[in-house]
Amino acid sequence: MDYPVVEVSASTFSTPQALLTQVKKDITQSTRPGEFVYNDVSLAWSRPILDALEEDGEVEASNARINYNSVTKTMWIRT
Repeated sequence: MDYPVVEVSASTFSTPQALLTQVKKDITQSTRPGEFVYNDVSLAWSRPILDALEEDGEVEASNARINYNSVTKTMWIRT
């Protein structure tokens, strides 16, 4: 099955909190299956973002699949 894919560069965000806010918005406002790919997410940014998403009740309720590849610095989310 093909899903719509949205690619975003983390370099367009000035702080990890700004990226987290966008990621959470993308997950919780998704109304159909899709993929969000965030490129250039540094390891320093990924850990607090992933921890916050893991602890967020709205994100948990969405059943989104969240992955991070530290080699390619890519965070991938399927809703």
